[in-house]
Amino acid sequence: MSSVSPMAPKVAIIGAGSSGLAAAQVFSRHGMEPVVLEQESQSGGVWCYQTKQQANTKKTKPMYRGLRTNLPKEIMQFREFPWKMPLDRSFVTHQQVQEYLLEYQTQFGLDKFIRYGCQVSQLQVLKDSKSALSPTTSSEEDWPQIRLAWKHNNNNEEESEIFDAVCICNGHYSKPAFPPLQGLHEYYQGRILHSVEYDNPADFVGQRVLCIGGRASGSDLAREIGAHAQHVYLSDSTCTLSDGTPETLDNITWVPLTVGIQEDGTAQFQNCNTLFPTVDCIIFCTGYDYDFPFLNNNNDNNDDEPVQCVPGERRVMPLYEQLWHARYPTVSFLGIPHSVVPFPEVEFQAEAVHAQYTVHNNQLPPLEERLQAAERDAVSGGAKGPQNGRIQDTHYLGAQQWDYCRQMAKLAGVYDQSVEDYIATNQMIYDHSTNNRKGAFPAGPDDYREVRYTRKESGAGFTFDAKDTVGTA
Repeated sequence: MSSVSPMAPKVAIIGAGSSGLAAAQVFSRHGMEPVVLEQESQSGGVWCYQTKQQANTKKTKPMYRGLRTNLPKEIMQFREFPWKMPLDRSFVTHQQVQEYLLEYQTQFGLDKFIRYGCQVSQLQVLKDSKSALSPTTSSEEDWPQIRLAWKHNNNNEEESEIFDAVCICNGHYSKPAFPPLQGLHEYYQGRILHSVEYDNPADFVGQRVLCIGGRASGSDLAREIGAHAQHVYLSDSTCTLSDGTPETLDNITWVPLTVGIQEDGTAQFQNCNTLFPTVDCIIFCTGYDYDFPFLNNNNDNNDDEPVQCVPGERRVMPLYEQLWHARYPTVSFLGIPHSVVPFPEVEFQAEAVHAQYTVHNNQLPPLEERLQAAERDAVSGGAKGPQNGRIQDTHYLGAQQWDYCRQMAKLAGVYDQSVEDYIATNQMIYDHSTNNRKGAFPAGPDDYREVRYTRKESGAGFTFDAKDTVGTA
């Protein structure tokens, strides 16, 4: 093993979106100067809205002009930086979120760490080079340094540097997922899109549109497009037909899972033999695959445990606690879990990563235990469990996200009563907002976004007010 440099540990962060900014703030708060490599010319990640023209006619980010968050800002914030904007609503626009992130960046002086226009092309584990962040206990395990290579967008020059640790914060909303649909390419003659390409509902005037996927994006797109289109069909796997008749509100029909396109070009829905519509456009609102292009050529260096990220599986492995590379903990992946409130989660993750590299770096279990835990997690079906879950649910947390945040806070050594109150309040507001949506027609009026929340100044709890309701919890 090579000797450790007496200089301060060097940490790189890939991406300057919400996760990367949170990681930069945590490391800088503890006296370190991280290198943040951002491929765009500005920070903010997916919250940087771009029109089709700005994206050279093909959008690659899921933000669209009319988007409002489906989470209230009172829980969609960093713990140490509450929203300061004078807003009279809780569900904000993508532009307001971007402004919040820029305020966060300015408040903590993070811009000096960011190198813009740097597209990471390779991550290489240097197994024979010991990281300065290796455990300081009696363990014989040494953690490796990491070499990153990147290209500068302005001149295409290549550069590389060796780091003691790398936090991967490149997000997972850039590679559209298209589930297989029988007969789609053989029999369908219309337009096929993914929700990442959507921007303006007026593009669908007079058309018949099928939105496949009934979660937040599918419901919102169907609602917006319905104001302009001739008819919209929202296909949702949770839709069941008790009497075989689909439910329709105005010009939007809620239908079950789309199982295929028939020879005559009509859509076929699961357990529905009364409706076979012909549509002009199919929009897949089916989420995204994890994508780490800078790891694609990492398997050529005889890696003992390469990162596996199979398209369609939506699973990254081997990860310990959904965060650290199980074999090489000097590589961490922030923001992998989904169906969560992302900003608080990545903030706790960043705290945990820093803590394990410094004062608490003897808390991660031995190598074999980490590998075994990663293998269990990769086949467990996530929070849904091995019976009800799928490989694609490996990183699903849902209701378990709050305990996960507590676990990260404990690993970080920051868990106390104030943190518990913060997490508990997040859960209360999240559950209240979720319950407001339950039972409603999925593409109907989004009245839940008109509720305004206020966190209590001390302890756990919140107040809210809606149209004719004022409450406290």
